[in-house]
Formats: sequence, structure tokens, C-alpha cells
Amino acid sequence: MYRAELAVSAIPQFRTPRFKLAQIAANSVLKELGFPKPPIPLEEFFFRRDWRICYEELENIDGFMVKVPRKRGNKFVVYLSTVGDSAYAEDTLQKRQFFTLAHELGHILLHGRYILNSESNMGMIPEEVAGVMEVEAHWFASRVLMPNY
Repeated sequence: MYRAELAVSAIPQFRTPRFKLAQIAANSVLKELGFPKPPIPLEEFFFRRDWRICYEELENIDGFMVKVPRKRGNKFVVYLSTVGDSAYAEDTLQKRQFFTLAHELGHILLHGRYILNSESNMGMIPEEVAGVMEVEAHWFASRVLMPNY
């Protein structure tokens, strides 16, 4: 199956945010990591799956995710921007990178089966569904970075 065919055949149909699913996914990550105190070691979660985190000079975006199909399961790579607004202090940039990593992890866990990557194929997903996916990824990120415990 060609990449474009896969992206078209796997278009999600949900129209409202699935907050409970995002919470379950966040709890699963936290459980696997042993319910750590913040800051949550998301890099460890990526390392355990042989997924990658890359830092690049990205313009106008904080980051994005790429799905690399493999015979033994998909590999994911998250790119995080090293370029901040000129008003950003270094610690603010690092905090944005941390939130963006959690947000992209949300896309991987909640939407990874639907899209090949968060940039080139998002145009194939209806705008209202893409908006719901963004809300779900934000909710996931908030739940995993600020756990109830």
C-alpha cells in the first residue's frame, strides 16, 4: 500500500474530543514510568520504544511528528524547534519544547494510526476533525505533565 493510500484510507471520523481516551492514554504513560513526580521523564518513554526526539531550527512551528512505517511496528520521530520568539528566555524555550513533546506524544498515542505525520498529511483530514485532534493532544499533554497524583 502506498503512503498516500494509507493516509486516505485511515481518516478518523470522530467529531468531538475524546477526553476520557486522552486521560486513559496519559495514565498509561504515567503508569509505565512508575508514576513519577513532575517533571515527567517523557524522553524515557520514547527511549523504551526506540523512538527519536530531534532538535532542529524550525521556523513558525514548535514541533511536529513523523511516523516511519516499519515491518515490526511504526517508529516515530518528534522534531522540536530550537528557535524561539526573540522574547523567549532559554528556560521558556525549554518549557515549550517539553510541552510540545507531550503534545506530539499525544498525537502518536491517540492519532498515530490515522496519519503518517503531523505535517504533510494533515490536509487529508477534515478541518473539524483536525481541530478535535489538536484539542485531544493538548488535553493529553496537560494530563501527562500535570498528573492528578
